[in-house]
Amino acid sequence: MTRIKWFLLAALAVLLLGSVTFGAGSNDYRSGAGSLSLNQVSNGTVSYSSDTVDWYKVYVPDSGIFVAFMDGYQERDIDLYLYSNSGDLLARSTNSSEDGVVHGRVAGGWYYLKVQAAFSSYGSVDYDIGALFVDHSTGYLRATQDINLHSLYMSSSRVYWIFLVDRDGFFDPDLFLCYGDDAILTTSRSESNIDVIKWYPDFSGNYTVAVGSSQGNGYYYILAVSKSR
Repeated sequence: MTRIKWFLLAALAVLLLGSVTFGAGSNDYRSGAGSLSLNQVSNGTVSYSSDTVDWYKVYVPDSGIFVAFMDGYQERDIDLYLYSNSGDLLARSTNSSEDGVVHGRVAGGWYYLKVQAAFSSYGSVDYDIGALFVDHSTGYLRATQDINLHSLYMSSSRVYWIFLVDRDGFFDPDLFLCYGDDAILTTSRSESNIDVIKWYPDFSGNYTVAVGSSQGNGYYYILAVSKSR
């Protein structure tokens, strides 16, 4: 067993594209939704007074796991909504913060995302937004405290978002980011069906994305995206 697996067991016991910018007002309505490409980070701005809503559309090629996220730069409340092509609300993130994630298993086709300013004071929020998709599981954990390791090359000139998704209410995997043999850099140990790590690497090189079961067994999905700093 490697040293990093020992450290992870102790913790359990106790393709990447550039950025696209949409102009203010150009996607205020669903009919003018800006196009997002899968595994690409875009950015926009919503404001209290004049540009309260931004719409985006994204095409998913097949059935699988879909994750969309927004990450605001100012500490004001913005919300994220996911709609089907026919306009049905599928998921939303309204957690009184400047970031949010929606996710789920979807069929192939067009989907729409809405970012909405939910704060009630003057000002604006600049945000990043991304959509990710995978059509097969990344791995399987057999039992509590089982651990799988995955390698991810990270550049010090970029910022990364790493998502871990599971689909079983009795299975709770945790997400770890490691460097070297014994350095656990950060963790996400949410009890929900998604864990998220955002990371600014200090060094370029191969990092370890580790997944460990704190409860049960099951399949999991890792999705990652990055943008230039």
